[in-house]
Amino acid sequence: MCETRFGNLLFLFTLILSGWSGNACAQWPHMSDSTLYEGRILARRNIVFPYNQAHIPAEAYPFLDSVAVYLKCRQNLVIEVGVHTDTRMTAQYSTCLSCQRARAIGDYLIAQEVSPAQLITKGYNDNMPIISEEEINALTNPEERETAHRANRRVEFKVISTRTNVD
Repeated sequence: MCETRFGNLLFLFTLILSGWSGNACAQWPHMSDSTLYEGRILARRNIVFPYNQAHIPAEAYPFLDSVAVYLKCRQNLVIEVGVHTDTRMTAQYSTCLSCQRARAIGDYLIAQEVSPAQLITKGYNDNMPIISEEEINALTNPEERETAHRANRRVEFKVISTRTNVD
């Protein structure tokens, strides 16, 4: 597992908060302040990265843009961007790839003017599957096995802190 704390990086841009209304958080109506707590998964997505790459596919941009808007509305939040892989590669390779993908998502969110202090990225490789390898191996249909592997390849956005002092 790897971790990057963007809040410790020196960055050269100023967070621009003008140009979007207070209603921008309306696209996340189920996420009121009272439902935010440490460890809560804000979102879980299967972002389908190109094979063996950390390049974010264009199809993921609208979702990541909505995450950026939400984080700009809730500057007190610190989230973890956790990337998980399936079990078909070596652990070392999967760790490296998941770290690169997590960092790419963090970089994308920063480019959308999310404060680096709000982001921690982690690559988990295949350590936390939704569907175990034993369950996958028990499936007889190749399409079902692929669907199970796809479920394990995911990106999770988890609340790390709901700090009250915003940097």
